[in-house]
Amino acid sequence: VVHEAVNHLINHNPPGFHLYVSTRSDPPFALSKKRLLGEVIELRTVQLAFTEKETAGLLAYKTGEEPDSAVIRKIWQQCEGWPALICLLAHSFKDEPFSKQAGQKAIHSYVEEEIICQLSPVLRDFLLKTCLFEQLSIELCTDMLAQPSVRESFEALVRDQLLLPTQTGFYRYHPVIADFLKAKPSDQSSTQRMDLHREAARWFERHGLLHQAVEHDLQGGNGARAVENVLRLGWETLQKGDADRVLSWCNQLEHLIGKPVREVAELKGFALLQEGKLEEAERVLNDLATVRAVLASAMIARYYGQYETVERVASTALMSSVNLDSVLRCQIELQLGMARLYDRRVLAAEQILSQALNHAEYIGHLHLILATTIALSAVFHNRGDYDRSIAMLERSLVIGGKEVTAETISTRLRMGQLLLETGHFTKASEILEKSLRDGERIVSPEVLAYGYIIHARKARVEGNLTQAAEDHQIANGLAPKGG
Repeated sequence: VVHEAVNHLINHNPPGFHLYVSTRSDPPFALSKKRLLGEVIELRTVQLAFTEKETAGLLAYKTGEEPDSAVIRKIWQQCEGWPALICLLAHSFKDEPFSKQAGQKAIHSYVEEEIICQLSPVLRDFLLKTCLFEQLSIELCTDMLAQPSVRESFEALVRDQLLLPTQTGFYRYHPVIADFLKAKPSDQSSTQRMDLHREAARWFERHGLLHQAVEHDLQGGNGARAVENVLRLGWETLQKGDADRVLSWCNQLEHLIGKPVREVAELKGFALLQEGKLEEAERVLNDLATVRAVLASAMIARYYGQYETVERVASTALMSSVNLDSVLRCQIELQLGMARLYDRRVLAAEQILSQALNHAEYIGHLHLILATTIALSAVFHNRGDYDRSIAMLERSLVIGGKEVTAETISTRLRMGQLLLETGHFTKASEILEKSLRDGERIVSPEVLAYGYIIHARKARVEGNLTQAAEDHQIANGLAPKGG
């Protein structure tokens, strides 16, 4: 009755009338026409969520202390900017400053009293059974639960904004709600939960979503299937720079299977290399008499500046392995070329890197084409051939497409440096400023520091010493050891 009365008021309101409605879920009002006429202003979760900076300000105001930036980032990510939760955490920190246990207790109490207890028993049961899944859809839940009310429950939770849409077309629970549900005692046995994970893994695999399938196979204890899919996905995932995920998979597999698997060890070794953990990578890869282990040895030797070792190991592998896998051949050539470049053997580096680029283009391996193109740009820069060096960087950006990645930001910064060195100040300025803006949350602090150092050089050339000093200060804050 109330909803009908409000709906009537919305459609038959006097001039100058304003109605404010605050609600957790979408109200059952006919608003389509009003939206079309621009007569509705909606503030949804995205607009109401606090930014990281706002979270820091609220915590400082409520606690009277300036929290550490790492604590702020963790709280912001956990709460996803939910103001009520941030306030609760701040209040709980008064007795135990920034205590994880105190904060979790306060949040769990709020979630239980204000959200879970307000739901029907059917919805509470649905929440507890589906909190195992990181990503949800009506189809997945229908297949997993085999209950007649699945669709109604799912739609009700979406309407109440307890299920949030993701960019992949699935839904997920807010991290705080998921944590609460997972911590709550369940009627399901561990065997039942593992069976659910295995069913989910099969569902995701049938739908071509292998990353999700791997996660559920690992949770469901299906080691053999998890190994198969990790090896299918691992190298591609590494090429995209996601070493954390690969390491997580490999470590879980080791724990699950209880014995080493050579192919998984290779994958783990390269993931450790990508993370810069050279000693751990060496320990993992030392006992593997494989071509990939040879490649890893070359990479480790190059990181340590042992260029003669790289030359010996890589040249031997290239000459002795007639039927060498094309991708591995190209990767070894790339390591050899980079070692020669760092050893100031520029012409020899150009020769092997050109060969690597030809191989990469022949097999159509985009990641290797990009890597060798950027390496050749460095070769031409060392030879003083700036035009060819810039041309190679421009080529790599075209190949990389429009997606903004850590690799494209690094390439742009490099191009900005070269343009600055060749007197193209306006173009250098545009590229550097855009790269620093886009790279704020994408590249590592060290790469960002490098960008600010180049930007400081530009400022000095322009006579803007104040800006140059500010840039150096930021660079030192990002990477003090390298500042």
